Amino acid sequence: MIDYIRKKIKSELIKRILKAITFGIGGMAIAKGILLLINMVIARLLDKQNYGAYSLINNTVQTFLLFASAGLGVTLTRYVALYRDKNKELAGILIKSLLIINIILSAFISIFIFAFSSKLSEILNSDFDISIYLKITAFVIFFASLALIWQSMLQGFEKFKSLAISQITSHVFTLIIGCIITKFLGLMGAIISLLILQITSLITMLVTGRIIIKERKIKLKCQFNHPEVKEAIKNFTIPAFLSSIFIMPLLWYTNVTFTRACGYEQYAAFSICVQWLTIINYLPQQLGQVKPIY
Repeated sequence: MIDYIRKKIKSELIKRILKAITFGIGGMAIAKGILLLINMVIARLLDKQNYGAYSLINNTVQTFLLFASAGLGVTLTRYVALYRDKNKELAGILIKSLLIINIILSAFISIFIFAFSSKLSEILNSDFDISIYLKITAFVIFFASLALIWQSMLQGFEKFKSLAISQITSHVFTLIIGCIITKFLGLMGAIISLLILQITSLITMLVTGRIIIKERKIKLKCQFNHPEVKEAIKNFTIPAFLSSIFIMPLLWYTNVTFTRACGYEQYAAFSICVQWLTIINYLPQQLGQVKPIY
């Protein structure tokens, strides 16, 4: 029995999974902890109403991010892992095709948020106009979606260590810069901090991803009509999107209903409680990130 266990531990697959858990989940947990610290500092710097508005805007980002990514991230993880070694040409086609689709969807969602920011502000809470902040949020969603797709690609390459370094670097930078501008600009500074976080995340992952693609000699080529691209979207992207489409929008709707009934100050207290629940559930959720790979 002991020999059997030792043999299993020494297997290549187990080593890969342990590496994914160590660097992937461990690194993400550190980044998530830094993000929690950022939110704690912002909560101290803002009053209750502004922090409630900030929290609901952040929740709005996560909701519309679902539509901007539309299941493309998990698809990219799965198919990069599948073809990165055995068919580099197809891997390059899938990567660029899905990246361009993501850019188009992200741009569409961002333009929609920017154009209807006043109406959306009224829906969220008619007593406090946050339309100017939602305009900035439109750019946050765009960069967050692109960062997420590159993160998914790095997971497909199993570059968990590089991904962890990228995430921690961008979060530490945001902690330093974001908290300073929040102190002087208030809610506007907090929203700008969200934008800084997503831009720095995208830059670090983009640089890392480009290096990996070059090292593996994968040539990126866009072919929307390629049979494998169509199959990936039909059999993986659409089901992945539909499986989660009712969760985030429903949570967002309940948060909006709560805010309209009780105000931003009460939602601020509720949001702080939810942050701790999110942290507790984060590690089990991250275990699911390796499933499309193996």
